[in-house]
Amino acid sequence: MENLPGNSIRQPARTQGGFGRSPALILLLSAALSVAGASGCAFSRGDLGAPFNQKDLSAIKKGQTTEAQVVTLLGAPDSIEQIDHQEVFHYYRYVLKHATVLVFTRVNIGSADLYVFFDRDGVVKQVLAGDKTKDVKFQFWPFG
Repeated sequence: MENLPGNSIRQPARTQGGFGRSPALILLLSAALSVAGASGCAFSRGDLGAPFNQKDLSAIKKGQTTEAQVVTLLGAPDSIEQIDHQEVFHYYRYVLKHATVLVFTRVNIGSADLYVFFDRDGVVKQVLAGDKTKDVKFQFWPFG
């Protein structure tokens, strides 16, 4: 392209080096990517409720233990349900484990539930318990 008088188009100046030849720029970009990748890691754990004491659970006897005795042993229930004019105490515990590595996230939740069924007189009729909190583990890989 010619530079004629009155033509205001100018050629861009050529510079030495370039993107591929600057070690300082490559080092800066590598450091930024490393920091960004390292900042994407997080592990957390949460517990809601206290573990059930096996000694207290074994003290609950069908046909003998009253509502007041269950509350003395285990504390106030997390919820009270009415089923067919009978009370059911529900105690629960949740365990959560969460892991994030870069873009991979995994959340595992386990629960322990205890249901105490009472007859119309307020005496224990049935006790159901299950605990899936021991199997909860940290996993960051989302596919297995």
